[in-house]
Amino acid sequence: MLQEDDIFADVRHLPQRPSNTLDTEPNQGSSIHPAMLTLEHGHELHWIALRTQAPTTAQVLHQELRALLENAWLIHLCNPFTGEETGEEKSRTPSHIHLMAPEHADVPEEALRAFAFQQGTPTPELHKSVLAHLRSELPGDTPYEGPVQTWQASCTLPGGQEIIEQQLATAASAKQSKDNEAPTAWGVQPGALALKLLASLHANPSNQDLVLGTAGLKKMEPHLVQTQSGTFRSMGPHTFLALCDLVATAIAEQVAPAGGRVDWADCSPPTSDTPTTAGQADELENQPAPPPLIRITHPKQSPIHVPLGLELLRWCTMPLQPGEHPPTLTEWVKGSF
Repeated sequence: MLQEDDIFADVRHLPQRPSNTLDTEPNQGSSIHPAMLTLEHGHELHWIALRTQAPTTAQVLHQELRALLENAWLIHLCNPFTGEETGEEKSRTPSHIHLMAPEHADVPEEALRAFAFQQGTPTPELHKSVLAHLRSELPGDTPYEGPVQTWQASCTLPGGQEIIEQQLATAASAKQSKDNEAPTAWGVQPGALALKLLASLHANPSNQDLVLGTAGLKKMEPHLVQTQSGTFRSMGPHTFLALCDLVATAIAEQVAPAGGRVDWADCSPPTSDTPTTAGQADELENQPAPPPLIRITHPKQSPIHVPLGLELLRWCTMPLQPGEHPPTLTEWVKGSF
């Protein structure tokens, strides 16, 4: 069920939209610049993370890079295309993610292993575009002018998922045009996005095809969750939000026999009317929608808040290591709740 109260407000953490320019001063001693560059190269989209010249350890570099990557993915996956953009401007999944660092900056390889980065050289055109940003926009009296070290990770989006994403996006756009209002945000109608996801597998879905809970998740998961290692396992934004909705219905089914209840948080994008702390109201206009969040309530127990968007991002999108075979989402739900 949908639940709106101060408890959700207290635990919610809005991701901050990363700038596409480098005019934000890095934190003192930060090893990763806070901006994630988005660059078009040919017909592909590239994300660029920038290593600063600040000394660091492998652990700190790993933590800062993970935070930047997770934030960028959450914003992308939780904010699908919804209206005015042309076909070329719709939400697009990157084909590659790059890490670039000054030639003499220390970049411990063990800090990059979890993100499937491989050292290499970008194409001259992409390298030139990134260097232009580095030289002209990085703060400081003496911008870095030398060559860079580069690492690259691929992002894989199977063709079958592209079809599902397009079906969901088309349905969302058609509903928006018909009702002349913004699309329904995640959590406002629990289970609605999940039903559309299940229906995407069938030309004429029957009631037997539209089963929520663990049965629906078990049916849908093989079509969505990639198992190959060494790549970011991409997913379209509409698909990701619908999968989060489906997983929430499975968790609700799992906790119900013991009297548990799941509440969906309203994950509408923040507006000027959104409750917030003093001084933040002006900053909300361009902020993204928050990631999916649920609350599990058991009789005589304190509520448990589950950052479902972040959990599924780590479970379904971040790279697997060679030989890693994690449990399925269905097994995770049955084993964790």
